[in-house]
Formats: sequence, C-alpha cells, structure tokens
Amino acid sequence: TVTNGTVANCDVGIKLGSKGRGSHEVSDVSISSSTVGMVVPSDNSWVHRNTIVASEGGIQIGGNGALIGSNTVSVAEGHGIELLEDAEAINILRNNVEYGPNHQCVFVPEGLSDITERRNMCNMHE
Repeated sequence: TVTNGTVANCDVGIKLGSKGRGSHEVSDVSISSSTVGMVVPSDNSWVHRNTIVASEGGIQIGGNGALIGSNTVSVAEGHGIELLEDAEAINILRNNVEYGPNHQCVFVPEGLSDITERRNMCNMHE
C-alpha cells in the first residue's frame, strides 16, 4: 500500500508488484515530472484519488480485478490510462484524464474484454 505521498522526477513514479502477484492500493499520491506515473501489474489492485503529471504515460495497469477511480492524470505525449495485455475485469471510473495527441484517454489492447469504463472526463492536448 502506498498512500498520502509525493513522488517527483522519476522514470516511473510508482511500480508495484508483478504479474498476478498480490494486490495493491495506491491512494492520495501526487506524482509529478515522471516519465510514467505508475505501473501496477498485479491482481485486485485499487488505484484511486491520485494526481499524476507525466511525460509519456499516466497509469499502466494489468492483472485481474483492478479498480482505477477518481484519479487526475495529465500526460504530455502518451496514453492517460493504459491496460497491459494481461488485464481483465478492470473497472475504470470517474477519472479526469488529459492525454497526448495520437494517443488515447484509456488504451485497451485488442482482444481484451470485461473492461468497464464509466464517467471518465477525457481531454486531448492540442
């Protein structure tokens, strides 16, 4: 669990777990001036109420059963929220996302299913 913290000037602001191992919670964290905000590839993770300012990627999530909610993400050149190829049963709810040109607010690789997206505010940088 990572909560109530600040991370700045990193390649990856927060990286937790590995494919299919454990569950993690990241909440109320501010990440700034990082290449990628956070990478959480483990099952049943909960990523909520974070603020991320990154250059190439906001939140990268994998595993089974994650909830990504109420985050504010701003990415200069990349996807706001990116699902990894092993992601399934992911809920993406009430996030405010600004993302780079030629990228997506929420990137879902081809072939993934059981992904729920609701009430996300998405804006592309010009």
